[in-house]
Amino acid sequence: MSPSPSVPSHSRQLLLQLNTQRAKGFLCDVIIVVQNALFRAHKNILAGCQLQPKRPQGHGFSRARGSLPTWTL
Repeated sequence: MSPSPSVPSHSRQLLLQLNTQRAKGFLCDVIIVVQNALFRAHKNILAGCQLQPKRPQGHGFSRARGSLPTWTL
C-alpha cells in the first residue's frame, strides 16, 4: 500500500501502520473471502470505507461459534 504523496504525513503514517497491523493479523476482527482467498481485516476500517455490510446477517455472511465473522464476496 502506498498512499498518494498528497496525503498529509499523519494520515499516511496512520494508513501505513494500520496496513502493517492488518498484514500481521493484529486486531483483525473479520475475514473477507474472495474466490476462496481469505483476507483478514479490521471492521472499523471497512466501515470507514463503507465496504462492510450494514447488517451482517445478510447474503454471504457466516460465523462459526468462537470464530471471526466471514463475508464471502
